[in-house]
Amino acid sequence: MMMIIAVCFLSFLILPQLPWWFISVLSTIIGYNSKGLFQSIIAGFVCGALPWVSILVYNYYNGAELLIDRVSGIISMDGLLGAFIATMLIGGITGLLGSLSAFTFKLAFKDQLIKE
Repeated sequence: MMMIIAVCFLSFLILPQLPWWFISVLSTIIGYNSKGLFQSIIAGFVCGALPWVSILVYNYYNGAELLIDRVSGIISMDGLLGAFIATMLIGGITGLLGSLSAFTFKLAFKDQLIKE
């Protein structure tokens, strides 16, 4: 739980300056440190979705509502709710894939990793 909070806080700080796909790089930290597959999936989704949704809501209420309404109209999901759902799914799936990749990497090479 503490790792999820730390990665989400780190995401809030550095995601506005980096490309959108960098959330998967941050989610690999979660996936590598996960104890099980289910924890890796849930934590990766949360670490991907939460920062993106909070940045969306912040931008919506600070002058970007026209842009967000038009972009959500393009994907046929009008309003903040459509943008909220699309942003949550895109960010969550991107984080989930990064976390799942790191977890399966750890499982595949666990006998070759050096533990101190």
